[in-house]
Amino acid sequence: MNGGYAPPDMAIGVERRRQSVSVNGLDVRYFESGAGPQLILLHGGSATNDPVWDDLRWGWSAYIDDLARSFHVFAPDIRGHGATRNPAGTLTYDLLADDLMAFIAALGLEKPAVIGFSEGGIIATVVTIRDPIVLRAVVNIAGYDLFDPISPSMERLRRFLSRNDPTAKEPDLIHIEERGGPWFDALIGSHDAMQGSGAWRKLLVDAFDHWTAPIGYGLEDLRRVSTPTLIMAGDRDPFCGPEVSIGAFRLVPDAELAIIPNCVHAIVPEMVSAAKRFLTA
Repeated sequence: MNGGYAPPDMAIGVERRRQSVSVNGLDVRYFESGAGPQLILLHGGSATNDPVWDDLRWGWSAYIDDLARSFHVFAPDIRGHGATRNPAGTLTYDLLADDLMAFIAALGLEKPAVIGFSEGGIIATVVTIRDPIVLRAVVNIAGYDLFDPISPSMERLRRFLSRNDPTAKEPDLIHIEERGGPWFDALIGSHDAMQGSGAWRKLLVDAFDHWTAPIGYGLEDLRRVSTPTLIMAGDRDPFCGPEVSIGAFRLVPDAELAIIPNCVHAIVPEMVSAAKRFLTA
């Protein structure tokens, strides 16, 4: 399961279209495909829904065609990511939740479901905390660790975005560039290609505090989620492992739980299959 993913054959008659819509002071770019119940796909932080993320599996490109066989899919680049710029110069989960709600309103969607991975799962859950009737259902894949204000994920991200400094206050852009690697290659390939040279730097600067500090919502806020929710993660996920998953499951009143074996922090085919079963039950 930790190897490469071979996407399913393109569904006959399914066309993936790149669209844009003006919402909440920015131009949101998104893929649209399929027909049927409305489904929004939200990628992870620093990722996009472009194919350059297929190997790391933090975005939805590899799965859009499969999901479009059963749903009318909308897969936006969230604020500051990919082809969606961030004129605000900062990121917060309230702002990203505002964007999602404005996106739904601008497209005239009627209680869509959301599958969100990591950051995308947090955004969807914040929306359900703030307004329980906006979404029909949520599949939150590895996106609930940061509801714990002392989550070790924040230190882990500070170390990753610096020279292994647990007290870092900003990203070490020189070190990140020198370190390189598949994540950095995908970061450049999906941001600089869309927004211009150096876009990856702006994203990491804008998002650093957003990813490494308490998000403004706590574990008790999960008790306010009345939207049907599937909580899901891999058993080897260093951010949202089984213990964190079970803790969130016990707090969300109308929740189901799925732990995927032999899986790290990524979107894998078994997760997509479980999400489809949950959303079509």
